[in-house]
Amino acid sequence: MHLSSLEVRWFWKGEVETHPGLKSVFERFEPIEKRSDVQDVRGSKARDDVYLIVPSAEDLGIKWREGELQTKGRRAILGSMVFGDRLRGVMEQWTKWSHEGPDVDTSFKALFSSGDTKTAVTVWKHRALRKVRLDPFGHAQEVPGSEHIDRGVNYELTDLKVNGIPHCSLAFEAFPDDSELPEQFTRLVTGFVAGFDPATFDGAESKAYPAWLDQFARGVSVRLVV
Repeated sequence: MHLSSLEVRWFWKGEVETHPGLKSVFERFEPIEKRSDVQDVRGSKARDDVYLIVPSAEDLGIKWREGELQTKGRRAILGSMVFGDRLRGVMEQWTKWSHEGPDVDTSFKALFSSGDTKTAVTVWKHRALRKVRLDPFGHAQEVPGSEHIDRGVNYELTDLKVNGIPHCSLAFEAFPDDSELPEQFTRLVTGFVAGFDPATFDGAESKAYPAWLDQFARGVSVRLVV
């Protein structure tokens, strides 16, 4: 299975709770129509994702998630965007492939379970998710996070730990990457980030997971004191 998407993401050092306003705005700000059956935002069950370390390969992510091999390649960098003249983030196009089954386990699982920290890094994640359905004309409606949608945006806030050191991430991921999506995606992200105080993004870095993980391949983040 493969999926093409647009993505913009920010990372901070420290847990979500150490960044005032980040969680409350994520959970409560409602810039678009919300369907009546949408409930309060809740975090999903925590999980570990294991990423192969590919030094300096910011355009490639390879991970093992709950028995599934996932590879993600960057198709294009659309550039640094300013959303609503307030917040700057890097928008990128990605394609993700997923593979699972006994043959995949036999061929690849050992790569992610060797225990060699030079070849793989384990990222603990606890994610809260909001989901927006977008029709081809750009009409947006928030739906339950558990609902499958064919076209729309995932809006997520995630606590992360690598080597016991806490980080967190705010991200928007839109799919599929059709010709109408970039403009609609930019408009939707602008609406959501309007709820944040720009100061909340002080110290944030906008990049995708492969670029963020590259610091661990170079041994940078493990020496940081948070």
